[in-house]
Amino acid sequence: MKYQKFCLLILLLIQSSYQYCHYASNPALNGDNTCNCIQGFYNNNKQCLLCPNYSSHLYGFNAKKLSDCNTCLYGQQYMLQKPTDTQNAVCVMCPNHTTNGGSIEDTVKDESACYQCVDGYIKIADAVASSGGKQAKAATCQKCSNNTLRFGILPGSICDLCTEKFYGSVRQGADSVCSLCPNNTASFYQPMMMPSGQATDCRYCQKGYYNTETNIFNTPICQKCPGLSTTEQKGATSIQECICDLTQYIVTLATSTSAAVCKPCPAGSTRIFDANVVGDESQCDYCQAGYYLLTPYQDPNGNTPGKGASCQICPNNSYSDQGISTSVSVCSMCQINYYMNTASDGTNSAVCQICPNNTGTLDPVTTPGNANQCTVCKAGYYMTQPYQDGQTATCQQCPVGSTTDPVAVQIKILKL
Repeated sequence: MKYQKFCLLILLLIQSSYQYCHYASNPALNGDNTCNCIQGFYNNNKQCLLCPNYSSHLYGFNAKKLSDCNTCLYGQQYMLQKPTDTQNAVCVMCPNHTTNGGSIEDTVKDESACYQCVDGYIKIADAVASSGGKQAKAATCQKCSNNTLRFGILPGSICDLCTEKFYGSVRQGADSVCSLCPNNTASFYQPMMMPSGQATDCRYCQKGYYNTETNIFNTPICQKCPGLSTTEQKGATSIQECICDLTQYIVTLATSTSAAVCKPCPAGSTRIFDANVVGDESQCDYCQAGYYLLTPYQDPNGNTPGKGASCQICPNNSYSDQGISTSVSVCSMCQINYYMNTASDGTNSAVCQICPNNTGTLDPVTTPGNANQCTVCKAGYYMTQPYQDGQTATCQQCPVGSTTDPVAVQIKILKL
């Protein structure tokens, strides 16, 4: 990612005088021939390398060596191995939409540190610590359905909010119906415990739109961001909040009267940090989830502009995490609504098959199996017979004018 603070013309004129520091707060080398690497990277031989094994370091700390990657930062990790004088910490991602509650981890723990669920999921089983030879387990989480979310600051396992594009309009028993906000507006995650909402409770503009109505008491007038620009989240009130997303690089920054000018990254590539600075295509230096790397990005060199990473989509309906692996074996999962026939190995991707009979999966499958891995009905279908060992669920298409999110339990049709 380019942290260019000067225009590209000036950069081209001065570039020959220094080694270009990629992933640095300043592209020029320091007096000691090191780079000022950004968070999550460490200095090595006049360049910034990504801290391996999901490790990182505290914000503002200039990591000079591999062992400075000594912390697990991002809330969905636990530490498997502490750093040594010559080695980074080893951090492991919490599995299956669990989280450690947002903690910074600097001590060794096991999977039971992943005791909460991320937003949009409810906990159906607690984490289990290792004891008496019993292996530790993270909490078990299940996706909220029907445009609902879990209110994260409250205990329990209830999906008691409507997602931001919906408002809670009617209570039906213990549940609520989430109705769609009109005219590209959004709500403030209205709790179902107060399901007396109306469309006028949609007081914000959705992501990708900004509000041109200056009176905060009036209904929002939501204008779409121009060009390829978008907003970071809902609730934008100015065109200046229309910026480039991570699948684009920045040609011109947004101003008080204009949106950012964005150009698309090469197919499958992305930026990994949302640095609000002007750059070129070489900002697009990682592969998106579902792709693997063919050729790395190239920094600008003299009159030659930079190039983005060249990424290839995972074959055989397989899937990968975002990254920079050049091996197709990184495609070790299956796309949602596919099950795994064959696991990946050192040279091949996983081989995945589409779920039969309109069944599906809530998450990418990570281990080989058969169609029994398809335990839910895909979106737009409801379940008439639950999944059982040895056979898939039975799914029926929703009538015209109704729909569902993917669901894992037998439900009634919900008309929205």
